[in-house]
Amino acid sequence: MPYLESLHEQARDRPRIRFFEGVDSVIRYYEAEVLPENEFDLFASVASFSQHPIPVLHKTPGYKKKKIREIITPNKEDFDYARECLALSTQHQIKVVPKKSRWMFATDNILTPGKVGITSLSKKIFVVLIEDRDVYASYRALFDLAWQSAVPIERYLK
Repeated sequence: MPYLESLHEQARDRPRIRFFEGVDSVIRYYEAEVLPENEFDLFASVASFSQHPIPVLHKTPGYKKKKIREIITPNKEDFDYARECLALSTQHQIKVVPKKSRWMFATDNILTPGKVGITSLSKKIFVVLIEDRDVYASYRALFDLAWQSAVPIERYLK
């Protein structure tokens, strides 16, 4: 019994990792893990979403009440998305990766309390969801650094 209890204790300290594969599974991830949250940070290329029926934030119930910080890439589809979001909500803050930057996003990355979701929407459609305080804290620190370097969207929408 003590051995089994020690195994159980160790399992609590391990990160919980879930994998969602395919469009339907990814949609379920967004509906169950992201959209119910009232506050989150994300960085992504919105253009990658246009090819799939993934829920778009500003078209979901309760959107206007959500506190969101988002970093997008400098392209037309992302700017069109930003215009729509900013017209609907004052809670959604958007910044842009500098145009001459070498940092672009090939995945959609969402940070919700204690969780990091990494979504690939290219050839293989999947999400890796990591639930771990340390991983979340590291990604949150990286997001905050990127947020400081990103350009306010208003500079691009003039």
